[in-house]
Amino acid sequence: MTSARCFVLCAGLGSRLRPLTDETPKPLLWVYDRPQVEHVFAHLRAAGFTSCVINTHHLAARFSADWLARQPLAVEVAHEPELLGTGGALVNAAHALGAGEVLLWNADMLGAPDLGQLLTAHRAKTVSATLLTSGRLSAGQGTIGVGADGAVVRLRSYRSSQPELFGSDYVGIAVLSERLRARLVAPGCLVADGLMPALLEGEKVQTLQSDASFIDIGSPQALLEANLGWLERAGAQAAYAGCKVDASARVAEGAQLEATVVAEQTVIGRARLRRCLVLPGARVEDGVELERAIVWSGGVISLG
Repeated sequence: MTSARCFVLCAGLGSRLRPLTDETPKPLLWVYDRPQVEHVFAHLRAAGFTSCVINTHHLAARFSADWLARQPLAVEVAHEPELLGTGGALVNAAHALGAGEVLLWNADMLGAPDLGQLLTAHRAKTVSATLLTSGRLSAGQGTIGVGADGAVVRLRSYRSSQPELFGSDYVGIAVLSERLRARLVAPGCLVADGLMPALLEGEKVQTLQSDASFIDIGSPQALLEANLGWLERAGAQAAYAGCKVDASARVAEGAQLEATVVAEQTVIGRARLRRCLVLPGARVEDGVELERAIVWSGGVISLG
């Protein structure tokens, strides 16, 4: 399985997550016990991958050599002085990815899909790409229309002559053939410059339905919900019921924490926090009371 190369998209501006992404790249925002992209790396390593390539652009210096060295697999960086789009990013990283198929993972998306199943499904047929999808919707709904044998029959303006059996949503994870990669241009779009021309020329693009749960970290609300959901799945931590507090955090005696995630290098005074996320480097002063909020070095985002 691991003969495939892996490309993790990390270059986006994270505009919907501002002001948090004014100081931290979106892939490095904290989820439960580590930056979100490190959950992706951990899943790749558990699946047998020993290396991957990432692209960078926004706040690229934050993906430092020290950070890269701490990851569970070898990470090579393909920097983009200007954003190139997903298709262009793949072209820009071609030297690092080499020839052959590529497993693509958008770092916005957290989940634990069966990557072995995805690669096996891709290799079982002659297809240009295999897109991982989630959910079974009525025909015409979702970002992709699925036909017989999982074939893509609807994508943006593309419509196949084959009937659509149901709709589904692409989750930002796919296997791309070398043939499809050769279509891409920089700057450029994976869908407009790769997938749609391939479909229009009669090449096969298929889907694989995943039963895994996925979280799209696309807004402060989604970031908070991702952390609270992880807490619920993980269970309580001994010192603070239902909380996750990083070992490097300094929490004052008398602080009251409930269902809260406290990241590394934080300081919590005698405050009361309920269903909150405290991001790396943040400080919460004595007497502060917060519920459903994100605390970062620049202040507080209240999410009601």
